[in-house]
Amino acid sequence: MPTEELMALAGTAAATLVAAMTTDAWQNVRSRFVSLFSRASADRQAATEFQLDSNAKLLARAPDSSRARQGLAGVWQLELESLLDQYPEAAGDLRALLAQLGRDVAARPQPNLQANVARDGGTVYAVQHGSLIMHDATPARDHSAPLIAETSDADTQDGAARG
Repeated sequence: MPTEELMALAGTAAATLVAAMTTDAWQNVRSRFVSLFSRASADRQAATEFQLDSNAKLLARAPDSSRARQGLAGVWQLELESLLDQYPEAAGDLRALLAQLGRDVAARPQPNLQANVARDGGTVYAVQHGSLIMHDATPARDHSAPLIAETSDADTQDGAARG
């Protein structure tokens, strides 16, 4: 039975593997994991290829993808734990694989998405990748209180003098 550290490594790798199944990176990730399992035998390599392809198709058509991902991650964690139990030296390769996948994801440009909604007379000031400096010259007003015109003594005197 693998150590807790190897079980955690297998869990992380399984989650990464399953998460990649519906992405553009799938073929790259798939080939790297197949390569990892190929150390067992050519039969194991072929079985892994078939299993990965079947799982990716299952995930693509699953009505509840979250549930399917969770189930597949558990299956692949067990598969990876079994591999690490048989071939403890594969742990270094698995760590390297995860590190490389992390670098690949970080190097890939990520889309910039932003949704800003102002409701009920609100205002949204938003910016991505920069600075926003806003100087609102209008003093804040308590909208719950009625608007009352204010006059000063000077206004009253000027009005009286004009009248």
